[in-house]
Amino acid sequence: MPSVPRILRSMPAGDITPCQPRPVIARLWWRSMHLARDVQAWAIGDAAETTLILWDAGSGIGVRTDPIPTRDIREPGTPYTGPADPTGFEAPYRVDPDVSPGPPRPDVQRPVA
Repeated sequence: MPSVPRILRSMPAGDITPCQPRPVIARLWWRSMHLARDVQAWAIGDAAETTLILWDAGSGIGVRTDPIPTRDIREPGTPYTGPADPTGFEAPYRVDPDVSPGPPRPDVQRPVA
């Protein structure tokens, strides 16, 4: 049974509003490895300071939806301008220079969970 990725997630302050899927690059903070990795994803929902993304976790885990801080979302081709380390963690994080491939375009009718 695959494990759940141990990434830094965001707790939405309100309801997540579904949006038209748009391609984004999401910076995911892997807590257990002290690693920041950029992945191709689809933004499929928005809330205050939170974006719901659809991304491919790979390694038998497959495609997932996770809420992450909006500051860690950017348009493809745009440089990352967010924090060097996730808020509240003092250990240094290493940034993986590659961008992991993303999932296929989501069905627009897909329910947001």
